[in-house]
Amino acid sequence: MVDALLGVAFENLMSLLQNEFSTISGISSNARKLSTTLDLIKTVLEDAEKKQLTDRAIKVWLQQLKDAVYVLDDILDECSIKSNRLKGSSAFKPKNIIFRHNIGNRLKEITSRIDEIADMKNKFLLQEGVTAKEMIGEVAEWRQTSSIIAEPKVYGREEDKEKIVEFLLNQARDSDSLSVYPIVGLGGVGKTTLTQLVYNDPRVSTVNFHTKIWVCVSEVFSVKRILCSIIESIERQKCDALDLDVIQRKVQELLHGKRFLLVLDDVWNKNEELKFGLSQEKWNQLKSVLSSGSKGSSCLVSTRDEVVASIMGTCHAHHLSGLSENECWLLFKQYAFGNDREEPVELVEIGKEIAKKVRGVASCCTSIGSLEKGNSLAELRDLNLGGELSIKGLNNVGSLSEAQEANLMCKKDLQQLRLSWEITSHEFTNTPAVSAEQVLEVLQPHSNLKRMEIWYYEGLLLPSWISILSNLVSLQLWNCNNCVRLPSIGKLQYLKRLRLYNIRNLKYLDDECHDGMEVRVFPSLEVLRLTDLANIEGLLKVERGDVFPCLSTLEIISCPKLGLPCLPSLKHLIVNGCNNELLRSISTFRSLTILDLSGGEGITSFSEGMFTNLTFLQTLRITQFPKLKELPNQPFNLASLERLSISLCNELESLPEQNWESLQSLRILHIWRCEGLRWLPEGIRHLTSLEYLEIIGCPTLEERCKEGTGEDWDKITHIPKLKIGWP
Repeated sequence: MVDALLGVAFENLMSLLQNEFSTISGISSNARKLSTTLDLIKTVLEDAEKKQLTDRAIKVWLQQLKDAVYVLDDILDECSIKSNRLKGSSAFKPKNIIFRHNIGNRLKEITSRIDEIADMKNKFLLQEGVTAKEMIGEVAEWRQTSSIIAEPKVYGREEDKEKIVEFLLNQARDSDSLSVYPIVGLGGVGKTTLTQLVYNDPRVSTVNFHTKIWVCVSEVFSVKRILCSIIESIERQKCDALDLDVIQRKVQELLHGKRFLLVLDDVWNKNEELKFGLSQEKWNQLKSVLSSGSKGSSCLVSTRDEVVASIMGTCHAHHLSGLSENECWLLFKQYAFGNDREEPVELVEIGKEIAKKVRGVASCCTSIGSLEKGNSLAELRDLNLGGELSIKGLNNVGSLSEAQEANLMCKKDLQQLRLSWEITSHEFTNTPAVSAEQVLEVLQPHSNLKRMEIWYYEGLLLPSWISILSNLVSLQLWNCNNCVRLPSIGKLQYLKRLRLYNIRNLKYLDDECHDGMEVRVFPSLEVLRLTDLANIEGLLKVERGDVFPCLSTLEIISCPKLGLPCLPSLKHLIVNGCNNELLRSISTFRSLTILDLSGGEGITSFSEGMFTNLTFLQTLRITQFPKLKELPNQPFNLASLERLSISLCNELESLPEQNWESLQSLRILHIWRCEGLRWLPEGIRHLTSLEYLEIIGCPTLEERCKEGTGEDWDKITHIPKLKIGWP
């Protein structure tokens, strides 16, 4: 992991050196010295990460290096933010001078600290490899995976494999959009092996998929590297392109019209400890390219992290449990004694005991299985749990005292908690002995908890203790159908991610009045995803003070009554199931860079001025508005718009005649399945930056755009790449 962190820090440092802020601040000399030192450390890092498994001194050294790199990255982030703020203002204002002085001192201190760490490496006799400049973003060789199954025989995964194959060949095959199936489990539980089994299954062949691609992602979720891997997998040659835009368009071209299966193996989430993992913004960027595939295209994602599954998944994650005791024994026997050798009698008993203990440790470390007969929450009482804990089958809790004995409040090292009342198809649905509200009330965790999920909770109210989880960063509520209101989660100072799914009686995220006080509501929230909230009317019941100041990504699916407040920092807005009130608010989101609107069943026109203020918008997608008659024809300023897609708007007869001359950045224009379109506007001629025009499923328009003979042909001859009609 340090390898990846150091690579990104090195890249950020290079970016700083190219920024005038480093000259103004007088920090360029320290930054250059640091870049040289990091490059020297990078040469031995791969060898160090291998040897740390057996050498504790090297492990300690790597931890010291990781801690220092995190401090450095924080400093570089501050420099980047400050340099953007300095644009157009004086660098010599007193507060700016103070900042430069402070940041210079901090950079000097971290340079000295990293110098000491670099000097220490010499005593470990580490072998040199390649430099940071050569390996930014690459996966260390020892972490890489492939589609080839290495194990001679795989135990205990046949049922898991069948479930995933069935999904790919049935549910996913009928989906018009990319299906993403997350496989979640502990490290070493067999996620990669299971994915290899599915990938190599004869049914998952070129008959059902035009192409299959395997990409090992690991700790750094680099969109550029993933796209290059896709190109290399399909073309069987190295991707030498340096420009991200060129790479994106190449992948879109390779995948267009093809039903593909993509595996993203070992995906890590961006968090406090891993700053370069998956983020919502990175996934949005990658998904927009992958959407060029045809119906039935699918992506399998293996990960240790539920957050990754929530960001990427389009269906419930497949949670991979540990092997049974007997399966562990068979696997242990295969590696210890081989398949064709007789087991030494004196070692069999020892081996079975080891297999039993391995299974026990795995379940105690992170996951307690369904609370069926023979399992009790009381078993958690004396366990010093850290990391992640998942408790399923809470509908089977026998008594309130049993839940109290779980003693979650005292587990200070617990970082992530998942509580579920889900009833599987094979379980009886007896009336619970204790109500869900009573159980959840006594399962209060320690305030150190950072991530929490609640599934299939049947209570009317959630406990108030959720609003005092002062360190909570991520909260997910799934299928809490009876819940009528949430606790005061808007007060959570560090909450960055909130996802609500299928809570049909909820009207507001926060209905507190705050007694007339001017307060910061959801002060740190960055990503908000709302799905199937049939009665939600607004984000807040009372809008006052500083609300959602950091919200950058908002995804809304099937929330027909929802209206939105002013969201000044919003960059990505994705709406499936639009209403007029929500559409009217779009013009206030002045920071938008991506706007994706779909599912406007009753919408006949967009409100006046809807696009007027979206000066930073880069991508606009309008799809499935079957009654839409026209697009706004009044002046607007979309000078930054690069991609425009209009699809499945069958009653749309024409595009606006005005405003095309303002779209000087537009490079890609897609028009799909708009059967009512009669002609292209004259303004198309003004799109001097347009590189690609695609018109498919628009019979009249396709006829008018026929090469040489079509009435609109002369309007599009200046466009380098054209795709008119189905191939």
